[in-house]
Amino acid sequence: LPSKFANATIRLSGMKWWTDSMQRSYQMLIGFHMNDAIKAGQDFKTMDPHFSRMLDRYGIREAEWNIIKQAKGVDIMGNEMITPVSIKMLGDAPAIRETAVKVAAMMHEEANTAIVTPGARQYSWINEKAPAGTKTGELIRSLALFHNFTLALTQKVFPRVFGVEGTAGFRAGTAAQFALGMIITGGIAYQLKEISKGRNPRDITEPKFWLSATMQSGGFGIFGDFLYSDVQKFGGGLMSTAGGPVLGLVDDFKKLTFDNIWAAARGEDTHIGAEAIQFVKNYTPYINLFYIRAALDHLLFFTVQEAANPGYLRRMRSRAQNQNNQTFWWDPQDTLPEEAPNLGAMVGEK
Repeated sequence: LPSKFANATIRLSGMKWWTDSMQRSYQMLIGFHMNDAIKAGQDFKTMDPHFSRMLDRYGIREAEWNIIKQAKGVDIMGNEMITPVSIKMLGDAPAIRETAVKVAAMMHEEANTAIVTPGARQYSWINEKAPAGTKTGELIRSLALFHNFTLALTQKVFPRVFGVEGTAGFRAGTAAQFALGMIITGGIAYQLKEISKGRNPRDITEPKFWLSATMQSGGFGIFGDFLYSDVQKFGGGLMSTAGGPVLGLVDDFKKLTFDNIWAAARGEDTHIGAEAIQFVKNYTPYINLFYIRAALDHLLFFTVQEAANPGYLRRMRSRAQNQNNQTFWWDPQDTLPEEAPNLGAMVGEK
């Protein structure tokens, strides 16, 4: 049941559609490139060496390329591309069928590497290291939930980046370009997250923003939220994020119950009402989707949490100001926003 909720959440968030669209686009780029190479009359030995190395990884060499060259391109909006089906239409000979399968495997795997997606290798690694039904295995599987991207990045992308052929300078330059691209995209993702929470973007001229952007990139995004914040994006702590949803649920339940009971026994304030509301928000399916979370917060949850824990919204504003020098474009006390996000805040404008 939890896996069904997780899969449904990914679909409803649009992430699956976005990922599938990018992978199909990348497969089309490979098909267009093959068609262009055929039209240019390139043979296997004279084509771009980077492209020929990609073909070679999947067992596509001169014999297979000579078969591919006979295929008729498929017209896609005025551009022609080679597809596994167009190769298969050449005939029923074993060599043709094998070539079509190799091209299909190449398109699929290269797209899953370019748009990093966990595959059979990653899941088989988890199954080997964490046998289902065992105590240790189930614990490791719990820790691995939603962390497969990092594993796929490590096993698929890093070997390509750091194993590229060429001089030491060329390899260092390739690694630097990869790192810079990841940091920039991490920064963009970080800013979009902040805007979706009703906060103005962070100032990119501050060094600590780029430290957060670096940690946001490359599958290590969970740590960026802990550099200058005491909670992560859905309000949980390090255990909730790094330990996976199962350990996170156990930890949050312990904080809500036993920790509050112990605090009350010592005569300390507990804020159990606000914490109970946060617990419900964190573990109710679908309400954390980015396009409804902000609306639910401003229409319901912020008001309820302020009533249960007076000063909650004031402390929220102070925390954003003190930790990241941020203000809100959608004030927590407002049901509807009164202004648009201040994009000038990215360069220090108030």
